[in-house]
Amino acid sequence: MSHHTRNFDRNEEEEVCVGSVSESYEIETINKKPKVQQRRKEDLKPRKSVYHWSRQETGLFYLALRKYGANMELIARDMRNTKIDRNTVLVKFKYEQKTHSGWVRNAMSKIDCLPFYTKC
Repeated sequence: MSHHTRNFDRNEEEEVCVGSVSESYEIETINKKPKVQQRRKEDLKPRKSVYHWSRQETGLFYLALRKYGANMELIARDMRNTKIDRNTVLVKFKYEQKTHSGWVRNAMSKIDCLPFYTKC
């Protein structure tokens, strides 16, 4: 029988060594973090300035909320200020829901105990 050559080597402990991997390569791959796409300032959409509601506008908001329920489009149309759109009303609604949830609940359920906004 003829002697065949093999593609692998055996070391003294009879372990098969197919290739070598350097220790520094292993450390590099372990420490490597996935690349996160960085955003530049010019890539970001400019933020709208925050609309500050007056006390009178807040009162009108509650009256419209009482009248139309959670229909933000109708509330925005009912507001006298043209700068107030549906999204502005939605932000106001979420804010009022967090800070004055009882007032919002009362206005939407049309309960008669109304807070300050009846004095508009």
